[in-house]
Amino acid sequence: MIKKGGIEGKLTSLSNSIRKVKTAATTVGASPRYKTVCLYLVANIMPTIEKLYNATCRQK
Repeated sequence: MIKKGGIEGKLTSLSNSIRKVKTAATTVGASPRYKTVCLYLVANIMPTIEKLYNATCRQK
């Protein structure tokens, strides 16, 4: 159960936003530089968000 006002809700919305960026980067017509930057960000940021999310959920 995710509380919308809590840190869990913020992390969830952040990870959803990053997934949208990844989807946009993989669509046809995206420039190679845009794809590279987006996929680099997704690859580096997503694991950190998952660690934060797991840490906050386990504390309860």
